[in-house]
Amino acid sequence: MAETLAIIGLVSSIVQFVDFGTEITRRLNEFQSNIQEVPETFRHIKTQLPLLIDTLKQTQAQADATHLSEETAKALKPVIEGCLSQVKLLEEILIKALPTKKDSSLRKGLKALTSLAHDKDVQRITTALDGYVQTLTYYASNATYASNQVLQKAFQELKLNSDTTRRKPCFMVKFDQDPDFIGREDILKEIDQRHGAGRPSVAIAGIGGVGSYIAHLVWDCGNLQNRKSRIAIECCYRYKARQPEAHVFWVHASNHARFEEAYRDIARELAIPGYDVPDANIFQLVLGCLSDDGNGPWLLVLDNADDMEIFFGAGPQASSHQNSQKPTAALVSYLPKSSNGSMIITTRDRRVGERLANRERAVDVLPLATVDAESLLRSKVPEYDEWDEAESYELLEALNHLPLAITQAAAFISENSSSVADYLEMLRSSDSDFKDLLGEDLHDPGRDLEIQNSVFQTWKISFDQISRQKPRAAEILSLMALLDRQAISGELLRNDDDRNIDFVTAIGTLRAFSLISEEKRSSTFGIHRLVQLSTQKWLELQKKLEDWQERALDAVA
Repeated sequence: MAETLAIIGLVSSIVQFVDFGTEITRRLNEFQSNIQEVPETFRHIKTQLPLLIDTLKQTQAQADATHLSEETAKALKPVIEGCLSQVKLLEEILIKALPTKKDSSLRKGLKALTSLAHDKDVQRITTALDGYVQTLTYYASNATYASNQVLQKAFQELKLNSDTTRRKPCFMVKFDQDPDFIGREDILKEIDQRHGAGRPSVAIAGIGGVGSYIAHLVWDCGNLQNRKSRIAIECCYRYKARQPEAHVFWVHASNHARFEEAYRDIARELAIPGYDVPDANIFQLVLGCLSDDGNGPWLLVLDNADDMEIFFGAGPQASSHQNSQKPTAALVSYLPKSSNGSMIITTRDRRVGERLANRERAVDVLPLATVDAESLLRSKVPEYDEWDEAESYELLEALNHLPLAITQAAAFISENSSSVADYLEMLRSSDSDFKDLLGEDLHDPGRDLEIQNSVFQTWKISFDQISRQKPRAAEILSLMALLDRQAISGELLRNDDDRNIDFVTAIGTLRAFSLISEEKRSSTFGIHRLVQLSTQKWLELQKKLEDWQERALDAVA
């Protein structure tokens, strides 16, 4: 009798879901045929529901034929009830947001606006149903009547998944914490304060190589990573110490392939139902899981989020993963939001960071203060090198107090048994030698293996990106690299046919990447010698240096 009641209860839930789902599908089809295209908000639901209905009908047929055990029926029932609760929520939204044939034009317009307001709610429903569809489809297609134990186990895993993720927190940061991390405490404090004040997404922005300051660290220890990312790494370890039950995730976001790879790792670590199903939408699975308040707390670092097109454009780059999925929306749509989740975004382009952080002002990571830069240099140069205050000050000024430039200079001195004085002499001798030193790529074991370590290569990434996305900004930077570095008049940089908006956005791009400075009162611009020489080297590689030298002469003539 108990077995009969369990199966009856299961069938009853399936019948209710099929009725609700069929009615919603009918309304969406009717709307499409009589009125217009289904709003974007509801399109995925429209294709998703028939698949779920068909899968549950197959399960109902098994139950009707008494091919389901009591244990399987009990395991399935809460899953079906979960599906049912989602479609009931969807029906309420449809009543409010979907226009009917009888509605006036004004009413249709108001409902169209309402559908936009419900976009986030529909997305949550879609995500929840996606998980059910993928899991149900996979096991229904592989389970025979004699293998109900497999089916039962699958749904028990689905039902208990959120509890499992809470019991086993994941820490997915591949870099070690540096016990001697010093400096940037103001930035760490600012990040904590913003997260604590209900601002879950915080961007930290700065020129490439400007990152953290770590003093009293021997070069060979392998934990140095002078980048904005190093600040994020320290945040991760401090967050974990405060909340040991929390998840901490690291997503390298320089391209679609690495973003997808990180999301696959997250899905696998959390054992999200359906993550191992061929053609599973990994982006949607992770979004749904982390958007569920019950799956927190968590901290997610979005590292190297530099490229606007990656997050707000359409076409992804090819992925090496055999089951690679093309996102059905811009990647920004797959960034989770939860009352129990926080995000840190590291970027060279403050505009990208601020968009991803809900238009919150980015935390600026500036070059080191003199005392900190000197301490960093002292910790890096060989002990046998006699210290000279004047020489160290001159070197730090030449390197603009940039941590990456300082550590690369120290590495060159160490590997070549040289001295600060010798290095300075090479910088003074010619721009050509300086450019060559900027191009030295000396191994830093604390940096991502796919990221080159030289100052020039670090900035070349920014130059190439600007050239691709904002050619006018690249032209202005190229011209500035061949002019006197300070007090460059804005009129000198303008073309005769420049529209004001084009010039303003081009300058804004260069400032967003921290490549130039602006003096508002005099409407003049400046460029540091490191950036200037790196830009010249970039032009040399493109065989464009002579052309821009001529254009610079024409500009000042």
